[in-house]
Amino acid sequence: MRRKALVFGLSALTIFLSRHALADCWRLPNGQVISTHANSSPPVARAQRIDCPSALQLKENFLKQPVAPAPANEPRMSGDPCDAYYGKGYCTDYIGQRIGKRPRGDPRTWPLNRDVSQIRDGVAVVFAGLTSSGHVAYVESVIRDNKGNPVALKVSEMNYAKGTKAGTPPSCLVTPNFGNITQRTFSLAGSGASGFWP
Repeated sequence: MRRKALVFGLSALTIFLSRHALADCWRLPNGQVISTHANSSPPVARAQRIDCPSALQLKENFLKQPVAPAPANEPRMSGDPCDAYYGKGYCTDYIGQRIGKRPRGDPRTWPLNRDVSQIRDGVAVVFAGLTSSGHVAYVESVIRDNKGNPVALKVSEMNYAKGTKAGTPPSCLVTPNFGNITQRTFSLAGSGASGFWP
């Protein structure tokens, strides 16, 4: 039984490590370090985002722990109330679909070209101050004045709406447009656009 538990534990660790590159790590108030999906909100109040430990550190720490299977009736929870929503309709999920890749983390932490005069079709426009995590939209087209300066953007996006969807934790930032693609056109001046990526 102990050998089966060790094999299962190492298999779970391998799966965890393969997904770890797309994760955020948090130090909880009790000192515990946990990993959540990338772009996650803090799992509990006063959790601090930290650099994720290396795979070698995680494996060494795992192998030092005693091996004991959890009781069959004990529920397994990730500790992240937003876990059910990752990859299913956030603004960052949409950018990943449209561009084929995206940076780790929330849009407010993305590396940006802050010179919006260079913005072009097919990039992600970032609004770092729109929510606690920021917001990002896909630029369908740039509308320019007669001198070639960008004055407005036509964008498509997911999860852009005021308020939170009924029945969802407010900290998860799930809006009524979660998973729905919407479009809008707006003036670049005063829009709160922080820059664009890539």
